[in-house]
Amino acid sequence: MEEFYVNPLSKKHGLRADDLRQEAKLLRLCEDLQAKILTPAPGVIDWHFSSLEFTVQQALAADWPTWDKFGSRTVWGRKQGHTWFAANVTVAAEAAGKTLVLRFSSQWQDRLGSTDPQCLAYLNGSIVQALDGNHTELVIARDAVPGDRFDLMINAFTFFERPLVGFKVEFLVRHERAEQLYYDLQIPLEVAVRLPQHDERRHAIMGLVNKSLRELDRRGDVGEGFEMSLGAAEKIAAQIYALKDTAIKPTISAVGHTHIDVGWLWRVLHTRDKTGRSFATALALMEEYPDFTFMYNQAVLFDFLKRDYPEIWARVKERVASGQFEIEGAMWVEPDVNIISGESIIRQFIRGRQFHIEEFGVTPKVVWLPDTFGYSANLPQIMARSGFDYFVTSKLSWNDSDRQPFDTFFWRGIDGSTTKAQLITTQDFDSEEIFTTYNSNLSPSEVMGAWKRYEPKALNDEVLICYGHGDGGGGPTRAMIESGKRMARGIPGAPNVKFEGIAQFL
Repeated sequence: MEEFYVNPLSKKHGLRADDLRQEAKLLRLCEDLQAKILTPAPGVIDWHFSSLEFTVQQALAADWPTWDKFGSRTVWGRKQGHTWFAANVTVAAEAAGKTLVLRFSSQWQDRLGSTDPQCLAYLNGSIVQALDGNHTELVIARDAVPGDRFDLMINAFTFFERPLVGFKVEFLVRHERAEQLYYDLQIPLEVAVRLPQHDERRHAIMGLVNKSLRELDRRGDVGEGFEMSLGAAEKIAAQIYALKDTAIKPTISAVGHTHIDVGWLWRVLHTRDKTGRSFATALALMEEYPDFTFMYNQAVLFDFLKRDYPEIWARVKERVASGQFEIEGAMWVEPDVNIISGESIIRQFIRGRQFHIEEFGVTPKVVWLPDTFGYSANLPQIMARSGFDYFVTSKLSWNDSDRQPFDTFFWRGIDGSTTKAQLITTQDFDSEEIFTTYNSNLSPSEVMGAWKRYEPKALNDEVLICYGHGDGGGGPTRAMIESGKRMARGIPGAPNVKFEGIAQFL
């Protein structure tokens, strides 16, 4: 790895050959630790499948053992259609007391913002989460009990007329301590490699990462030696988060989100299913991570969810009440606001706000339009008269010539009305482009890049990041949240991350 390792910042940051070799070595050792998080467990899955046009109720009630058997060479997939898979999963003795995970492998094909196929998993008849190219792991049981049996069903949607072969499933157990140590080291290391050679924080972090990794017994698979060495490595890793930063740290407010175009490269009926899958995954993450906050805005998709997925709808309402699922964004859909009339914009506000008040008891204050190309000059006037206080977008950055000079400002409309405006500034730390994204991965590179790109730094030290895969890509992932958790603890050289909603940030 050292021979082919490249740091795009090496010249700018004055890195020497020895610095690059150290970076490559530590990144390779972290990869080795990552490989010990999920280890094989005994298990066999005997799939049955059907390509018939079932409703969900029909599929869940079906006598699926009579369906056709499915093997590693079975060809499947229908253009803009669903294939149902079903099997029993039994916990093996070797998984006792551990977290049993199934990892799914398909011929995932990247699309703009999403993957193909896109799947929804059911355990014992209840929705669990989505499975796609960004979310490939499904937890079957925590503190697994040998002999426990689960009915697993997968509703797999394929968009293209492209035959797929097989649907691989691996039985794995998750080593929780190895995973936590991996992120405890990997995330600070990703910060350090983006700091200049003369920055003492870089060397302090790398020294502790190296010292922690040297304590690990990495010989072979996860065994007694590895288990016994974890404690010492964890103690050293904790010292990274006790380091004092030498600079004033800005704060990044991290908001989980999934941007979903109601109509773009797919039909509206597909959008309805994307909504169910994306929200199911967000709800699963909320159960695992109590600090995780997810925001969504378009009332029309909540209306679809209420009609199509009553089970998910009920769980969303519970999480709204508890504060983990934030309802914001004022409009029925995220519309074009250049072509449509002022009356149309007002009706979007009226219908969107009415839905949010009636269904959630929430009165939105934010006009959330991250993906709309261009904005009418009368929007501040309409917002002020409609009772909305904030405007958020990132689309003004989607050009190669003209950069908006400030990312936090007052927008004055035609009649003199003003509204508070916020631009999302997320981009990779080494980027020199104007472009920013509303689909962040919450990596150290994008967190540091969001602050680097932001202005006016002299007047404000709080920046917004919206993270999660969009358009059916499933929203946030566990890796994104684990990354954010480390920066929330405090890493020298990186901004502080705070998990919160849009309302708290604004």
